[in-house]
Amino acid sequence: PFTLRFLPLTHSIPESCALLIAAGEHRVLHTGDWKLDPEPLIGPPISATTFRAIAPVDLVVGDSTNAPLPGHSRSEG
Repeated sequence: PFTLRFLPLTHSIPESCALLIAAGEHRVLHTGDWKLDPEPLIGPPISATTFRAIAPVDLVVGDSTNAPLPGHSRSEG
């Protein structure tokens, strides 16, 4: 009754990914933990084009350490 699409994410955890979950007409993006890092130590940077292409979604479920704090964290590179 649903489909899953794995989308690569940037993080210090190897092979991190988000899930695009589609059930009928409803689409949920579940990110887990992520980081927008232009120079990650592991894997390629996140593809903004990929994430723009999945729009629109009905719900985003995400988690990112220190997300409510102002500013940006440094690149791992």
